[in-house]
Amino acid sequence: MSEKERADMIKELLALADESVVEEQETKNDNQPATDKKEEKSTKEDKTTKEEKKSEVDDKFKIVDEVNYNDRIIKTEKKDLPQYEKTHTKEIIESVEEEQPTEKKSFLSSVINKKGRYIDYKTRLMTHSLTFIALFILTVLFLQGAFGVVASKNINYNETSNLDYKVYLKENNFYDTNYLGKNKVYIANLIDNIEVNFRYNYYIEEPTNVDFNYSIVAKLTIDDGTSKNNYFEKEYELLSNKRYELKSGKNYNLDEKVKIDYAYYNGLANSFKQQYGVDTTSNLTVYLKVNKKTDIENSQNNYENSTMYVKIPLSEKAINIELNYQDINNSNYIIQETDSKVDNIIFGILATLTLIAALVFAIQIIRLLTLLRGKKSIYDKYVEKILNEYDRLIVENGTGPNLNDCKVIKISKFEELLDVRDNLKLPIMYYVVTKHTKCCFYIKHNDDLYLLTIKAVDLEQKSEENK
Repeated sequence: MSEKERADMIKELLALADESVVEEQETKNDNQPATDKKEEKSTKEDKTTKEEKKSEVDDKFKIVDEVNYNDRIIKTEKKDLPQYEKTHTKEIIESVEEEQPTEKKSFLSSVINKKGRYIDYKTRLMTHSLTFIALFILTVLFLQGAFGVVASKNINYNETSNLDYKVYLKENNFYDTNYLGKNKVYIANLIDNIEVNFRYNYYIEEPTNVDFNYSIVAKLTIDDGTSKNNYFEKEYELLSNKRYELKSGKNYNLDEKVKIDYAYYNGLANSFKQQYGVDTTSNLTVYLKVNKKTDIENSQNNYENSTMYVKIPLSEKAINIELNYQDINNSNYIIQETDSKVDNIIFGILATLTLIAALVFAIQIIRLLTLLRGKKSIYDKYVEKILNEYDRLIVENGTGPNLNDCKVIKISKFEELLDVRDNLKLPIMYYVVTKHTKCCFYIKHNDDLYLLTIKAVDLEQKSEENK
């Protein structure tokens, strides 16, 4: 049945009712002295007429289910309700929990059955915000579980060294021993060779992998006596690169001996001086160079070198041998900075998923907050259009309708509510449930409440479907 036919039928029914009332009043005026039986008959006829009228009006709204007088809501078939137009909201039937004393419903089933439940603006904003915070916290926790963090710390280590040497002599008539110990004055013509003993110890407080590489080099230098300008300089490798790897250890000891042919190097220095006739100062410096590298990840000083040496004068009648190993005798530390790496892939995946979900809810929160801005939404434009066009027919009410004291007839379009208003000659009441989100227009006639509910979420969904 079309809207026009429906409106015509209501008008005919109301006209018939008015004519029946007029006829009854005329009958009463003509038959004042009627008996009790006639009055009884007239009363029954009035009741019959009213019941028929009510039945016809009910047929008009296509009542197909029984009225639940506990909820006082009339349910209608969805196919009989007018469909949406482009700028109208669709009908959403409010779900009402039905109490059945004989059957207990679980919480889960009650939630599932509330598919059409409406969530207001404040609840949605609060729910989205709490969910975003919870997801963000979970993301942080999952990230902490996914990444193994090594805090910055210092790993101490100690280096000690010891230098010793023996000066072996040529056959002579003065010394009973074949060598002399350190820290003495030696006659150059009596020196056969010099044996140097390099000792080195490394200790670190935590078991560590350390790679040691060392060599012994003799360096001959001939200068002008000021140590600034060298006439000649050359290196001689006495011990080639040797390597030792400390595996998860704390301590390493090095002990190496080398023999230095003093007569050979002294002869080179004297020959240079005699051949070129210049005043020179010559020295032979024997170095032990130790290079060490640790495998501590993300450390600042995991590669270092240490040096100790023996300095032997040449082209002199008597010599004093100089020792230097103070650079090695020291305590230091390796700085290990804060580092992080993925240790748990599962936590990493969970952190990614929760982060994506948190971003989705953040976008939803931004969309809800945009409703508070000055820009009008689809809902605001639609409601404002109704208020502007039908301002003389609408009365704004500060309180909403009481759904418990009347029978609620759901209206799906504002035009239908206008038809009801034209037939009943009653104003249309307007009530704002939630600003920028939900409102209702209604007409109350006796125990009947004609209700049109408009929601922003429905209009947005309809707009997305029409795109």
